Amino acid sequence: MRLFRDRDYVETLEGLYFTVVGNVHPGDRVVAYLKYAPSVDGRWGRGGSRYARMMPYYDVPSLLNTIDLLKSRYPEYVYECPIMGITMSAVPLSRVRRHYRPEERLAEIRSRGPQDPLEGLAIELAEYIAGQAGIPMGSLGVTGSILIGIHRPEFSDIDLIVYGRGNAIRVKRALRELYEARGGPISRVGGAKLEELIRRRVEVFHLSREEALEITMRRW
Repeated sequence: MRLFRDRDYVETLEGLYFTVVGNVHPGDRVVAYLKYAPSVDGRWGRGGSRYARMMPYYDVPSLLNTIDLLKSRYPEYVYECPIMGITMSAVPLSRVRRHYRPEERLAEIRSRGPQDPLEGLAIELAEYIAGQAGIPMGSLGVTGSILIGIHRPEFSDIDLIVYGRGNAIRVKRALRELYEARGGPISRVGGAKLEELIRRRVEVFHLSREEALEITMRRW
């Protein structure tokens, strides 16, 4: 069984969900940031279990807010990292209830069949990208809310992950070719969605519109 890798998730004994950061970790814990926590007002989850997203944006202020929360309520998840020289959140192995692996989750959905339209779209997208890039399906995984099964098809997105440098380069090349070809099932974000994305990045990350646009168009 493999160890922890970047974008895995771990669930704690309290029902907190953390996103794993990086592939190298201390011997007794896994470095990760708090992503979801149980909440009666949470938008994620199904049935009686609801979860709130604790990292609204992937920026330093949001991360520091989660660390402050952990300091006040779950101090055992705050870690003074001697290697990086910073205070970071990290889950002791003794507090891990379950370890979620993206490649296993994608394989599970393919094997048993999708349970909702978003899972079906995730499989369709992964198979299409794998075919276009010429990589094995086993080198892809799905992370985020789909990984831990708390996604909501009406608003959740699909977070695919690619394992292996060579595979990532092939996917990057294939996607760029698809963008340039135009008219296919995959295209760059544009129109009103692009403008909303830029507006949000200008507001959250304090960028100029030109900087936000350049960063957005560099992404593949």
